[in-house]
Amino acid sequence: MESRVQVKELLLPQGEKAESISNFVIVGANGSGKSHLGAWLEKHQNQKHPVLRISAQRALEIPERVILTNEERSWNMILSGSEKLQRDYDGTLQRGNKWRYDKFTTTLVNDFNSVLSAMFARANNENQEYVKLCRDCESRGEDKPSVPKMLFDSFRDIWDSVFPHRSVEFKDAQVKALYTRQDDASSTSYLGSGMSDGERVTIYLIGQCLVAPSGSMIIIDEPEIHLHKLIMHRLWDAVEKHCTDKTFVYITHDLEFASSRRDATKIWVKSYHGEAVWDLSILSPNDTIPDGLYLEVLGSRKPVLFVEGAQDSYDVQLYSYIYPDYSVIPCGSCKHVIAMTTAFNKPQVAEIHNNKVHGIIDRDYLSQEEQDSLNNTGVFILPVAEVENLFLLEGVVRCVSRTLRRNENEDFQKVKTYVFEEFGKELEKQVLDIWKRELKHKISVYEPIGQSKESLVEGLHSFIDTLDVQRIYEDHLNKVTEIVELDSYDQLLSIYNRKTLPSRISPKLGLGKDEYPKFVLRLLRKGEGAEIISAMRDSCPSLE
Repeated sequence: MESRVQVKELLLPQGEKAESISNFVIVGANGSGKSHLGAWLEKHQNQKHPVLRISAQRALEIPERVILTNEERSWNMILSGSEKLQRDYDGTLQRGNKWRYDKFTTTLVNDFNSVLSAMFARANNENQEYVKLCRDCESRGEDKPSVPKMLFDSFRDIWDSVFPHRSVEFKDAQVKALYTRQDDASSTSYLGSGMSDGERVTIYLIGQCLVAPSGSMIIIDEPEIHLHKLIMHRLWDAVEKHCTDKTFVYITHDLEFASSRRDATKIWVKSYHGEAVWDLSILSPNDTIPDGLYLEVLGSRKPVLFVEGAQDSYDVQLYSYIYPDYSVIPCGSCKHVIAMTTAFNKPQVAEIHNNKVHGIIDRDYLSQEEQDSLNNTGVFILPVAEVENLFLLEGVVRCVSRTLRRNENEDFQKVKTYVFEEFGKELEKQVLDIWKRELKHKISVYEPIGQSKESLVEGLHSFIDTLDVQRIYEDHLNKVTEIVELDSYDQLLSIYNRKTLPSRISPKLGLGKDEYPKFVLRLLRKGEGAEIISAMRDSCPSLE
């Protein structure tokens, strides 16, 4: 028997309904009325299941000691602002205490204690149920059941996917953080009140989603607040994985996040006219433009940067830091980057989205002629051979070395020597790759001349005769040899294509196998990589 996919429904104003096999994303520019729509949705959904709206205006103070109460009262406080649920004559849940009766989008919600209290209470109830079950089995002479997955188990799973080197302890009505240093394995413990904004909001969001009853609809206004893009994506991926029995409705102006919810139904909020009247569009996949890009064009007020790779590629991860004012969109191959940038910069299309649109691709043996031609279309060329080489920049290597409290001069010299040695081992192959790339380009731009078979054949032979293959090879060999002889590290990075190099230099900096690029990314995510970003930015094109 085939299992049927459960279709979720979202009731919209004017009697419309949106359907999804996953979740929903409400997306639109700032000031378009998204938060007001969220408040309307909270009130008008099916009252058989709880509808929890997590406000964008949320206080993030973790109490030093949680005031505990039972799970029902804690959940009621989260849901409505009162310990006991009350309903109007039509069955609508009263939420006046939570939203100060008429400030549905501006109230600063201060319910962190209730969230933590509900978590402690749920964990206590789960433990008691398991103990009772064990005693019942014991009394019947049966084997005790395995320990089931409990709330704090799910919390740790989600937390570890976001902050793998920090842990959270819930004990004695307190929340504590534990941070383990990479260099000496020492640990530091501190109260939750000393956590960063990102850590505190993560606890707050995970907690609400886990304590919400099965079947709940959870509306999250601005899921990106206090979270870096990479953390944000991992967080909500993990939450959705652990809460498949709940429906999530995200309200956001972050188009990159919207596009990352790949199976979600997107609802574009164009404008709000008051009196529960919105101009809405339920978006469906476009035949020619991928869903994420379609969203970018329709709603983003940020300039757009098309890049190579996938959502988790180095391209997206690094360019998001280097160009923080841009919405970075992965397109896969360099051909797709060029195609999308060119398409969106066509006058008739640019008039629709009115955004600044650029692309950036790896250098990858492109000739100067090709680079100049692409720059005219809004596509910029990375000065190094490929994005992985940004990890190898002298400024980046030195910064990492200083962070690790090592001798940066010695470390950089080790890295430089190693890179030159590795290049020397495959010099001929690298020259051949450059040579083949230029020949392919020259052939691709050849325009046949003539109207007859004979003239076309003659023209082709003439083109081949003028194509001095040997000279082109020798020119490239001489250029590469000169770079090596001059010991020019920067120039070497501009031509050396070897994606594994950043991982392979790890031992030169005292790091474990393949650890170096991971360490750089961790520094960036923790907000400790300003010098690294600056060094990379200095070597990247200015998108002006």
